[in-house]
Amino acid sequence: MALKKLPVKKLVEFRRLSKRRQLTFTNRLKSPKESSSSGGDYWVRSISAISNAFRENDNSYINKKLE
Repeated sequence: MALKKLPVKKLVEFRRLSKRRQLTFTNRLKSPKESSSSGGDYWVRSISAISNAFRENDNSYINKKLE
């Protein structure tokens, strides 16, 4: 399990939180953030479609990305 870096300021603030907020804080530290890998970066996909269209001299690559 990878540990998340935590500044000392957050630890000091943690002691001042209510019990409920302390519980929420610790639960958020336990569960890692899930990255959405559904579509990737829009610009990377667009640029790759344009470069494929120029390389293959075929506009169907761009049309597929527009749909």
